[in-house]
Amino acid sequence: MDQTTQCALETELKSIFGENCCIRRCRSVSGGSISRSFHLEIEGDTYVRDVFIKLNNVSKYSLFTAEETSLTALANTNTVRVPKALFTGCTQQHSFIAMEYFDLKPLDITAAVILGEQMAHLHQHQDHHQNQNLYGFKQDNFIGLTPQSNHSESDWSVFIKKQRLGFQLELALKRGLDNKLVKVVETIIDHVEIIFDNYAPASSLLHGDLWAGNAAMTADGEPVIYDPACYYGDRETDIAMTELFGSYPLEFYQSYNRLLPMADGYQIRKHVYNLYHLMNHYNLFGPSYESRLMTESQQIIAQL
Repeated sequence: MDQTTQCALETELKSIFGENCCIRRCRSVSGGSISRSFHLEIEGDTYVRDVFIKLNNVSKYSLFTAEETSLTALANTNTVRVPKALFTGCTQQHSFIAMEYFDLKPLDITAAVILGEQMAHLHQHQDHHQNQNLYGFKQDNFIGLTPQSNHSESDWSVFIKKQRLGFQLELALKRGLDNKLVKVVETIIDHVEIIFDNYAPASSLLHGDLWAGNAAMTADGEPVIYDPACYYGDRETDIAMTELFGSYPLEFYQSYNRLLPMADGYQIRKHVYNLYHLMNHYNLFGPSYESRLMTESQQIIAQL
């Protein structure tokens, strides 16, 4: 981390923890493929605290402000632990977000059970400022590095068709998606209203990117979720993504379903929801995802 950025961070930290605050130690840590990550030890007159920093170039500042909004939305439900967002900022060269630091390790069975219960409680949280059951969010954000459109819709099938699958397909066409896959995905999009016929899920607050790599537990066993891409939608989308790249412990699903069982038809809907994420991975990483995209698409087509 360069000296200018470290000084900017220290100034922000002083505004939160007091003028005598200083950065005692800064070390690089693993934290994903998009941004560089750092663990700061900060010291004051009577304390030592730990802070987690994500650092990127200035053009990625909106990634961090969107993440801050999502973390705050999740924290405000008081249902599941997320890192507390402290601040975002920029220097001439870098943008950054600072948040609470955790020494994390993989979920064990006990933490998985707790997390299942907590996610069920989170998914019962709705936006009480809305006068109707709208799907979307107060701002667009990002799914990985890809913009995520959260324009509000009152019909869930329309939201999936326009703001999720259609949005990703437009990007994939520019990326050169194989024509056979284009036709298959277009067929699925054309049948979204049929797949979701008479299905109007509650508009739940979602993590939005809940693959297995975005949950862990603290040293004392408390589950934590992070790297969110929040919006209001069908709770099943979060659960579907937990099954996409690896999965959570079986006890997570048992715990969740005791409070909020999956509705009939989940087995086809989950493939539609995960098609969005697979298309996003194609748009981010290229043709290596075409085979997985075709497999997921064919599972949907087979059930039409």
